[in-house]
Amino acid sequence: MEPQQQMITLPHSRLTGPDIGLTVTELRTLEHHRGIAWTAVLQQHGRRVGTIDDDGNGGETYYHPDPGSPFGYDQLNAYAAQCRRDGQAISTEGVLNDLTEEHETAELITDAATRGRTLARSIDPEGFTRDRLEVRRAATPEQTITRYLTPVPETTPGARWYLWDWQAEQWISVHPPTG
Repeated sequence: MEPQQQMITLPHSRLTGPDIGLTVTELRTLEHHRGIAWTAVLQQHGRRVGTIDDDGNGGETYYHPDPGSPFGYDQLNAYAAQCRRDGQAISTEGVLNDLTEEHETAELITDAATRGRTLARSIDPEGFTRDRLEVRRAATPEQTITRYLTPVPETTPGARWYLWDWQAEQWISVHPPTG
């Protein structure tokens, strides 16, 4: 019997799945009249296993295993079958998009930090990032919200804003709790 793999939740995409060392690197984007096309490298435990791409025309996101890759379509689909986002099953395409979102958001946070700033983002009711905003940092995340995110920026209807808490390394709600 195989040992059970540890489950992890990625902080930016909220994807929960087995810790099998999958990461996206080398994200390249191209904006065009219909959307944003992109391609990225998928690695497992630091070794390239394939590429992910989306043509930005509203179609699907695709995985292309490298020749001889130990992580092919069957492995990707088996992994995706074990994954969840916010407790709900997620498609293989959704997993690819979430892994890419994880990488892109981490890069934006790192870039903002080099300028003494942090990232805020809005999440729509379906759980997708809609808007991102780089904001100046105050002494604490709570002071940052009060000084730079009040009032809350307008966004997609029903979306909620979150701030990256650089001290706790987690997202915190910009909105006061509702009750």
